[in-house]
Amino acid sequence: MTTINDVLAPLAAVSRHAVLNLVEVPTAAIADTVSSGQADLGFSSHPGATDLEVGLVVRFPVFAQVPAEHPWAGRPTVPLTELVREPLIVPTLAYSARRVLDDHLSRMSGPLGRQSVQEMDLPRAAQALAARGQGVAIVTD
Repeated sequence: MTTINDVLAPLAAVSRHAVLNLVEVPTAAIADTVSSGQADLGFSSHPGATDLEVGLVVRFPVFAQVPAEHPWAGRPTVPLTELVREPLIVPTLAYSARRVLDDHLSRMSGPLGRQSVQEMDLPRAAQALAARGQGVAIVTD
C-alpha cells in the first residue's frame, strides 16, 4: 500500500499519461500478474527472482523509531550492526520492507531471530510500542 499511496497515486495526479487502474496484489504475485498480461507494470520493494526487466524507481527510507530518551534519539542514522543489538519491532513477512531488511541482515549476520524480535502488522502499533520503550520500531512511514 505504501507504494500506491506514496509513489503511484501522486505520480498519477501529475502525469500526462492515462492511468487506467492501480491494483494492489500480494508481493509474491506481482511478477505473475505482469507476466500474464493482467498488468502493464509491477512495483515492489522486493521483486525476487523473475525473468522480467527490473529497475529502481524510488528509494524509501527505513526508520528506526525510538522514544525521545533513547540514546539514538536525534541521530540521523543507525548502522545495522548497532540495530541488531536492540529488541526490534518489525513488520511481518507480509511486508516487502521486512523481506528487504531480512536480506540485508542475512548478508551481515543471519536473518532476524538472533535477538528479541516482535512482529507487528500495523506500523502505527509498532510506533506506539516503541514510544513505550518496548523496542525499536522498524517502519517505512
